[in-house]
Amino acid sequence: LTEEAFGHKRTNLRNPHPHISGERLEELDHHFRRQTYLENGPMSIRALLIMWDGYKELKDSEDPNDQKMANYFYWMCKHTTPALSFGTAFATLPIFEKHSDEFLGRMAQFFDEVDRLAAPAGAQATKNKEIYDRALAKQNPFARMAAEKLRRRFVAKHGEKKALKFF
Repeated sequence: LTEEAFGHKRTNLRNPHPHISGERLEELDHHFRRQTYLENGPMSIRALLIMWDGYKELKDSEDPNDQKMANYFYWMCKHTTPALSFGTAFATLPIFEKHSDEFLGRMAQFFDEVDRLAAPAGAQATKNKEIYDRALAKQNPFARMAAEKLRRRFVAKHGEKKALKFF
């Protein structure tokens, strides 16, 4: 998607680089954005994976603020996992086949850990669990079952790949 197609207006400023033309800079920018996308996945998924890494780093902290953030990260990931699971149905499409094995392995690791790791403890965590359970009760049981099956299939296919760590 070009800047113009996205709705940005071009201004005729001087060329910002003394040795590379503006067109070449745009080509390079597009190339490296594409490479970043293929290596690290879509930003929305990458943000979720970074939250999960944050949860794992902060969950054992003594600092109450770290524990609050860990709690928030855990429940955000838990709430988002079913919808993301349905996205794995498209993992056989060419767009996902081009993603790096590290990214797909990290996604599989995320799915596996979200299902296995226990929720944080504490009053706020208990409140978040109640909210999660109410949302879960509203979901169609067949949709939950399908999401779980898609997650398990994705983990089985990509779980052995070397997982990418974001920080």
